[in-house]
Amino acid sequence: MYAGCLRPDIQYKTVGINSATTCDQVVDMIFNNCKLPFKDPKLFYLSLDLKIRNADGTDVDASIPLEGNAHPLKFQKCYPNSQAKFRLQMSLEGKLVRIYEIGRASC
Repeated sequence: MYAGCLRPDIQYKTVGINSATTCDQVVDMIFNNCKLPFKDPKLFYLSLDLKIRNADGTDVDASIPLEGNAHPLKFQKCYPNSQAKFRLQMSLEGKLVRIYEIGRASC
């Protein structure tokens, strides 16, 4: 799993999964393995990176976002010979929150 979006020193992370493991569970495993309590795993998702061959014979890179309940091992079985790579991505659907300090209690 390529996980460079978490920290600059983490390029990839290896996690053991089975055919019943979902993408959401993989994200949780990565966060538990990297000990990142300050980041919210719900803001991340897995994508499937593929090389697709066009009709003219050229290769094109494609990235497909996976649903949280998808099973990555089933996708891996469809693309043998390391054609499929999984990447941890940060969701762009997050919201910005502005926090205002209303008053200070005096001591």
